[in-house]
Amino acid sequence: MRRTPKGQPDAPLAPVPSEILDQFIRQGPISPEELDAAVRRFKKAVIERALGGELTHHLGYPPGGSKPEDTTNHRNGTGSKTVLTDDGPLPIDVPRDRAGTFEPRLVAKHERRFTGFDDKILALYARGMTVREIQAFLAEMYAVEVSPDLISTVTDAVMDEVTAWQTRPLEPMYPVVFFDALRVKIRDEATVRSKAIYLALAVLPDGSRDILGLWIEQTEGAKFWMKVFSDLKVRGCRDILIAVTDGLKGMSEALAAVFPETTLQTCIVHLIRHSLDFANWKERTPMAVALRRAWTHVIPFFAFPPEVRRVVYTTNALESVNAQVRKIIKTRGHFPNDEAATKLIWLALRNITAKWARGAHHWRAAMNQFAILYEGRFTTPAV
Repeated sequence: MRRTPKGQPDAPLAPVPSEILDQFIRQGPISPEELDAAVRRFKKAVIERALGGELTHHLGYPPGGSKPEDTTNHRNGTGSKTVLTDDGPLPIDVPRDRAGTFEPRLVAKHERRFTGFDDKILALYARGMTVREIQAFLAEMYAVEVSPDLISTVTDAVMDEVTAWQTRPLEPMYPVVFFDALRVKIRDEATVRSKAIYLALAVLPDGSRDILGLWIEQTEGAKFWMKVFSDLKVRGCRDILIAVTDGLKGMSEALAAVFPETTLQTCIVHLIRHSLDFANWKERTPMAVALRRAWTHVIPFFAFPPEVRRVVYTTNALESVNAQVRKIIKTRGHFPNDEAATKLIWLALRNITAKWARGAHHWRAAMNQFAILYEGRFTTPAV
């Protein structure tokens, strides 16, 4: 989930003429309730004016104006409806046409939620609130009675975005990709099972970071990782220079099959930490066996220059993401299915990555070393 670059700053807002404000806000002290009422009146007036403008464009002539000769349709009063907005329910009058062909875009036919209300529901859901908690929050804060079905409909609509994100084209080359997993409980065939959510965090040639995808699996192994790496390749990734992982099972075999030139590096921090678990006098032999088993994936680390080591020695960057996700999902006993888990974790990732303001640590120096070590494979980013 790559952070989009910041665009140009918003243009200054034009001032509202005093004669208009005088219609909504009286002179002298004003209470918060009066200010809220004035804002709601103003929003109602603006929405209705905009809808009237849409109808004028649809008919081809303004109210009271001359009707074009080839037009038989005309205005036919208004219909009232209440839409849910960020500020609560708002009654509005929607203009109608005689032929019934007018399809407003600002507030579509049969639409009961105004722009922004769905975003508010998604923001609450992305912070780990359940459907019932969101329902209670909206009722308390905005005096809006929202059905659980409506909330589910809004959050389910996110799956289209998730699918687009999961299948989006990738960069042809990533210098470093970190792989890690977190465990969540998901109902599967009437049984709650502990499943792993695998994430891939990539560092791009310019040092920026991107979550390439998320995959759910009950057990890991070469077959699963073949599916993951094949997915990355189908989406356009042709080369990964270094893959960093915490000894995930079956990864080395699958990586060798799909990305044979990729260097697999075991997370040094985890290796030491796990080795110390055996570090008593009686268990030195098992410790040596464990180290020897992982040694082929430790050796590459010592061949890298210090600048590259600083980038690849640990999966902490991805573990930090996982820790933030855990905070959001910890209130859930379990998810009803894989889709529900994917939906919430994707929303959480969207919020997390939106805060990424800089690239990987120590990247400028490491980038130069990558260009030397992987000449012909590493593409120096344009400045």
